[in-house]
Amino acid sequence: MRRAAGRGTIVRVARVDYEDPVIRIVTHENLVAAGWFDAPSMDQMRALDRALTSMRRRHKKLAFVNVIVEGTPRFSKEVSDEASRQTQAGDGTDLASVHLILVGGLVGAAVRAFMGTVILVSRPKSPTKVMSDPKEAARFLALHLGAGGHRPWSEAEVLSVIEMARAKERALSPPDPSP
Repeated sequence: MRRAAGRGTIVRVARVDYEDPVIRIVTHENLVAAGWFDAPSMDQMRALDRALTSMRRRHKKLAFVNVIVEGTPRFSKEVSDEASRQTQAGDGTDLASVHLILVGGLVGAAVRAFMGTVILVSRPKSPTKVMSDPKEAARFLALHLGAGGHRPWSEAEVLSVIEMARAKERALSPPDPSP
């Protein structure tokens, strides 16, 4: 958090916690958003696990949104098992989770099938949904984010974190060397 210059207002700022060509992890208070640009490897799954574990230590109750932006649905058994383990890790502590599938066609269908299987196998105790509309996902998460002693969230705040996670431009891209 930062204080606005010359004012007593606190400005809450989302930040990119981790980024590589496949994933961008954005955190803001008790919300974690992971934007996926291709199928994950175990390295990306571990990075997500570190971010979720760190946020759970800080906030006890959090919400998570998985934003599938694009990519080829190749999920190894190891990645599938890790996704189920991570889904179970927040049982009883997470406020809600959304798997927001933005890719369409056969790719989107394959990702929806994968996420549906993960949810079925892991049987999360917190409300968990697979969705395709960012505004609907923001509405669902905003309803749950204020629970557990946290401040209420607006749909617009949640949507801004989702948008930051799914943005095509990379936060960590090197500066353009041209004048």
